[in-house]
Amino acid sequence: MAAPAAVAAVKAIGPKRIIQLALMLVLVLAVSLGTMLSLPVVFAIAVSSGTAAPVVPASTSPVADGAWTLPVTGYTVTDDFGPRAAPCAYCSTVHWGSDMASGCDEPVSAASSGRIAKVGEEGSYGFRIVIDHAGGIQTLYAHLALGSATVAPGDPVQAGTVIAREGTTGQSTGCHLHFETRLNGERVNPDPFLQARGITL
Repeated sequence: MAAPAAVAAVKAIGPKRIIQLALMLVLVLAVSLGTMLSLPVVFAIAVSSGTAAPVVPASTSPVADGAWTLPVTGYTVTDDFGPRAAPCAYCSTVHWGSDMASGCDEPVSAASSGRIAKVGEEGSYGFRIVIDHAGGIQTLYAHLALGSATVAPGDPVQAGTVIAREGTTGQSTGCHLHFETRLNGERVNPDPFLQARGITL
């Protein structure tokens, strides 16, 4: 019984947050021990780029350049674009975006400048936002926390503008952002799409 509870906790909190909390706990315990022993304690915690991401305050924009950015920070990719084994009874066996999990209620930002096309609920997407960009490009942000939108249809946005919060609405197995990129109405893989614009998922 403990294993499903642990899996649910990881999905709800996010694996990177759990690593950060564990590191903080170790640091607090070590400082407490050092203080009790009246010994100087020196810490150097080196985290390689492949194991943990820096914590970015919610108010900080994740913009990587002036044109395009990642829609979330401190995330883990939990599902890629393309065919897959359906993760739930009613989930699709073809995944039309990238799932990026930062944690419940983490900020979701516009990936580029544009105009808000849609805000609201749509089937398995749950609460979602669609943005129209120049050149026939659209981005879609799904499974958002219900009612968390900070924008409305017709609003202009810039890259890095917070538009909503991460949630688990619609056909979702835990808090994450389902991010889609579309070109002239066709859903395209967000990974190479962003790489062509200097952004790495």
